[in-house]
Amino acid sequence: MVIFADKDMSVSLKAVHKKIEEINDNHKEEIKEIRDDYANFANETKKMFSQTGRAHLRNVTRFSIGKPTGHYLNGIELYTGDEIEIHNGRLGIAIVTLEGNLIIKTNAEAYELSGTIKSRARISRHVHTYKDGDEVAKGRKGGEGFIIELNGGK
Repeated sequence: MVIFADKDMSVSLKAVHKKIEEINDNHKEEIKEIRDDYANFANETKKMFSQTGRAHLRNVTRFSIGKPTGHYLNGIELYTGDEIEIHNGRLGIAIVTLEGNLIIKTNAEAYELSGTIKSRARISRHVHTYKDGDEVAKGRKGGEGFIIELNGGK
């Protein structure tokens, strides 16, 4: 890739800075397009292949999984049960409260997915990839995770 022709060898610093900004803007736009394509692919895949069931913790607390939440993270719709990594490497699953609020439930705590937490969060595993009996969102220090029970035991 030729940035400057030979005749332009004595260019101003302003011209160099402008060209660098232009290249940087082009890369940002390409990255955005790739992210958008990935989000569209992930959303379509989830619609086609998501399964429903329950996630339980310590054989007591049970949460419904596999249903769209209407909430998005980086352009991807979250489904109940999606494994989310939040700050400091903590893992939890997406849960919708009776009031319609999205929270991330770990094996010990619950976090509302908003503000700083949302800006750092990422989907680490989609619910449609789970198999019956999987353990997801395990604790960082060997703590137990949520055991998946799929409808139909797939």
